[in-house]
Amino acid sequence: MKSGELDLLFRPSNLDRTAVCHASAREAALLGNMEQTSMFAAEGTVAHTVAERTLRNPEAEAKDLVGEEIDGFVVTEGMSRYVQEYVDAIRERAAAPGAILLVEEELDLGELIPGRKGTADAVILFPKEGRIEIHDLKYGRGVRVTLGSVAKMKRQLPTYGWAAIRQYDLFGKFLEVGLYSHQPRLDHRDELTLSVSDLERFADDLRENLDKACAPDPGYTPGDDACRWCPVKETCAARAEWLLSKVAVEWPDLTGEGKASTPVAMKDSGRMSGEVIE
Repeated sequence: MKSGELDLLFRPSNLDRTAVCHASAREAALLGNMEQTSMFAAEGTVAHTVAERTLRNPEAEAKDLVGEEIDGFVVTEGMSRYVQEYVDAIRERAAAPGAILLVEEELDLGELIPGRKGTADAVILFPKEGRIEIHDLKYGRGVRVTLGSVAKMKRQLPTYGWAAIRQYDLFGKFLEVGLYSHQPRLDHRDELTLSVSDLERFADDLRENLDKACAPDPGYTPGDDACRWCPVKETCAARAEWLLSKVAVEWPDLTGEGKASTPVAMKDSGRMSGEVIE
């Protein structure tokens, strides 16, 4: 299957899973679980709407929307306070001389993922400094988000950064991209700066992994990060075998000779049984 046929599966927010466990996107789509949205995700979408409307009006504050119902959620004082922290951080950076703020900016990811676009919460261009910043609001508080390092980074924001370098080249020559993840409910912000060469190496690696995901028989590579948000993890035989192998290492007495044996019933159940883990 070609990349263009799977473009709807390669969502930027899922790249950390798809680029590691190459079979996960196809399996999720076949089971029809790609479109499920939790209440927490829906609440986060409302927080993004509050942030967008506030940032688009220089005179507005998030508290102006308290009490308004948006997509079934009523904006609370608590949400407005957290969103305002993010808004203040963006406005502070965008106040620099010559800075250009773009809110909810659509980025063309087609050179990496055919047909795919992504939306950055905020993009700030600094043409004089040769710098672009990509800012991401994470309203959730369940997991503290870290962007990683140049050697091992989360994939969504670098994908946006790679696209932004190309999309805004008419504004000047950009030499680096700053990535920012804001989690106001955890009082946490993480950042990572990448050079153009860092982004090119990242893009080459991502293309290689997405090509593997498009192969006729993509492999399974279960792991903590790959499986955490995977919608098919509860029925994945590859993940079950991986968990049993972890049990064998941590509690060898439970598995006899220290090797986990996958029960026949588990191995024979489900469409993913018998697959080779890369």
